[in-house]
Amino acid sequence: PALWTETSRAAAGAGCSRGPAVYSVQVSQTKLLRVDRRLKSSAYAYSRRALFRAGLRFKTLDVDDARALADALAWRAQKWFFAPASQISASSPFASGIVVACFIEAAAEFEGTTLGDWLREAVPSSAESDPRRGDKAIADSFVEDVRHGLVHHARLNRGAEFSLDIEQPMTVLGSVLVVNPLELLRSVEVRWQMTLHNIRENLEFHHRTASQIRRVFKADFEADEVWESDKSLKVGRQLP
Repeated sequence: PALWTETSRAAAGAGCSRGPAVYSVQVSQTKLLRVDRRLKSSAYAYSRRALFRAGLRFKTLDVDDARALADALAWRAQKWFFAPASQISASSPFASGIVVACFIEAAAEFEGTTLGDWLREAVPSSAESDPRRGDKAIADSFVEDVRHGLVHHARLNRGAEFSLDIEQPMTVLGSVLVVNPLELLRSVEVRWQMTLHNIRENLEFHHRTASQIRRVFKADFEADEVWESDKSLKVGRQLP
């Protein structure tokens, strides 16, 4: 009786004029709907994190197949970095620059080198001395002003800026580093094609890159294996 009275009051408060029994059913249905949404969200999150690129899960990526690895990396770079960076460059050079900077760091890590060294190869002029800092190259300033600024402060350091107004990938104007994200992207794409070519044609380079891919995405490969072997992860374990 006490529970019935409490449910009756809750039904009235919720504007349910069809009685406490109907209200109880409505509450149960609502809770089930919420749980169902959570389960779908959990399953979606796990399935998304298991993809190296659209349609290709980590567990099915054959890093030992040079051509397959190069093709997968090419798709990943084009669809998730190059195309978006190009599309948003006119409306937001800053956002475009962020995407390009992120890719440069990822590409450098795939090859087991530093962002600065990879950038020097992609943009030879970045190896030139920064006139503001005699002992530093422009590539070093890119790392400190752009990469470190974005990662640590969500901005560019020392007044650096992204702009489409210059004709080269980057330069020092007066006291600031100016980067054209679209021109930088073009240089990066050319350098990236060299990487893909080396993966396909150079056995040693392919083995080295494959080893790096396994290391960089170790947690993703493992998560995909768990996802496949324990389907229960798609449900309750992700519920709050």
